[in-house]
Amino acid sequence: MTPDHSQARKNIWKVQDNHFDRDLPPFLGEWKFNVEGREPIDFSRHLFPADLIDDTVKNTNLYTPQKGKENVAVTGEEMQTFLGINMIMGYIRYPRAHMYWSSEDGLRLGMIANAMSVNRYEQILCSYKACVPLCTGCFANFHTS
Repeated sequence: MTPDHSQARKNIWKVQDNHFDRDLPPFLGEWKFNVEGREPIDFSRHLFPADLIDDTVKNTNLYTPQKGKENVAVTGEEMQTFLGINMIMGYIRYPRAHMYWSSEDGLRLGMIANAMSVNRYEQILCSYKACVPLCTGCFANFHTS
C-alpha cells in the first residue's frame, strides 16, 4: 500500500517552556575548572584561544577566494562572535537558522540577532574553514602564502 501524499503535512512551530520541577541530581565530580575569569567571554577564550581564532580567520579568508567567491574578510572579533552564535544555537535549537533573526514575536533571539546580521552569519558560514587541508589535491588551488 502506497502512502497518500495528496495532503501536504504542515509543521507548526510552538514556543514551549521546559517545566522541570524536580531536584537536580547531585554533582559527583570536582568543582575545579581551569578557566581564569568569571565572565562568559573568559570561558569562550578558554575554548577558542587567540591562536586558534587567528588561524581560523586566516584560513577562512584564504579559502573563500580560492573557491571563486568574494573574500569575506572576516575579523578575529567576528570569528569569535560567529563561534559563540554556533554554541548558542547548539543549546537553543530552532528548526531553521534564520529563525533566530526572525521579526516574529517569540522567535527572535536577541543574543544572536543583535550580535551579527543573518546575512553576515551566512556569509561566514559558507566560507568557514578551520584548518588548511592536509592531503595533496584536497583543494588543489589552496595557497597559504
